[in-house]
Amino acid sequence: MPSNTWLYSGEGRPVIITSVRYLLCDPVDTAENLATVGEPAGPARFTLGALVLAMALVIGACSGGTGLDRDGVGVDTTEPVTETGVVDGGAAPADDSTPGPAEADKVVDSPVVVSDGCNLEPLHDGTPAELLALDVLALQPRQPIDLDLFSTVSWRGDGIYPQGTPVELVEEQVWDAPSVRIELEELLRRQLGGDQAELDRALALFDDPSVVELFPDVTLRAAFVGMTGTLWEPAIDHVLTSGRFQPAVYSGTPARAGIIGAPRMVVFHRYNQHEHFAPKISLMGHEILHDKIVAGSEDGLGTSNPPAGLYEEAVAHALEAMVYLQVLHASPELARLDGEFSRESNTGAMFLLNSRPAGSPVICLHIGGDGRVAPGSPTFGAADFLSAGAEGYAGHAARVESGLMQSWVRDLLGNLGIAAGDAFDEQLVKSFSITGRGWLGPIERVQVSVLLGLITVGDIVEVAGLSEDEVVDLLALAPYLRGD
Repeated sequence: MPSNTWLYSGEGRPVIITSVRYLLCDPVDTAENLATVGEPAGPARFTLGALVLAMALVIGACSGGTGLDRDGVGVDTTEPVTETGVVDGGAAPADDSTPGPAEADKVVDSPVVVSDGCNLEPLHDGTPAELLALDVLALQPRQPIDLDLFSTVSWRGDGIYPQGTPVELVEEQVWDAPSVRIELEELLRRQLGGDQAELDRALALFDDPSVVELFPDVTLRAAFVGMTGTLWEPAIDHVLTSGRFQPAVYSGTPARAGIIGAPRMVVFHRYNQHEHFAPKISLMGHEILHDKIVAGSEDGLGTSNPPAGLYEEAVAHALEAMVYLQVLHASPELARLDGEFSRESNTGAMFLLNSRPAGSPVICLHIGGDGRVAPGSPTFGAADFLSAGAEGYAGHAARVESGLMQSWVRDLLGNLGIAAGDAFDEQLVKSFSITGRGWLGPIERVQVSVLLGLITVGDIVEVAGLSEDEVVDLLALAPYLRGD
């Protein structure tokens, strides 16, 4: 029996879901596609598949079934700036339901092996809902059902989906500390799973005079504290204890945000100053990651922050998207915030979720081949996350990587199962794979994919052979469905 055939109960009847790509196909490791793929089965293989399926039915029965300011005023941008922008080739730049099976009905999913360094360990055994989610995540990426969630036009030119409705600039508004604190408290309550002690600690940081001094703007302070409970949380301690940072500001910068100087100054573009702080949480950590150690410098700071090359930006953007998806999973309504910043963040998340080898649920930054991280885009044809960065920001590819990774970044990657040395290099990027360890699991990834319209309930119904209501209940999708 194929190892990713599994059983679970739907309304008291035994249901068997068998992944056709393993049952009826011969897996063939092809270096050209950098993925394990299947070739069409012939009559003999189809007959064998039918026999295997019949065996599965018997076993199932026997088991019981179970207006941009471009002038840069306020910041000296003549020195090298680590630029940040969603790698979009044009756009400027968080209670699983698992009913049914007994422990005996759990099986181990097949290993997926991808060449060129992104070698994946066998996927874990899991509940039927988790295994269904893995099969859904292995579907070929499709054009999102709502293009208005993504970049349509920006100050760098055409966005990813210019056929969508153009974004309207968020009207100028003044954010006051009390109202931002209330919104931050609700966001963190969800992000921390109701852990009151951690919530109190985070809110105390927001009020701490030393944090206020480093982040005088209330929205940037909320973005900084909002990293609590995400992959970026170690960045908070780094900023507060390293002595390497000066106050963060809004000003003119070549992209959405940057980091310059010694001590380091995080700069967000004033173009997005009036938008909600939530999408800036993930970008805040991205910029802090760029604080690198300058080799040969007595204090490790040097005279300015070393510029970032393509590999460093690829890692920073990938972690940024991962954190943004953590935030969305906890507060799904944030996916529909007004403003270009929100759309750009959704776009980067889409790139990451779609950067998968053919037939695999595992995210790899480097794939090559015929993939498309933005299906249906007339302006952008990148095959994977790394090439999206190369296509969108050619200047990064031309830069020589310099500066050494901070230990907190190396530890963060290690917690995700990604081995890293001192440098952001080609080996790191090509071995960077996301299976769900230390991050969102397969069900959570399906949920945020449904939220962004990358996967529909209909897609899941087709894979599972269940009704829409059964699918929604099994994968706990209700909070992630559109309300209109």
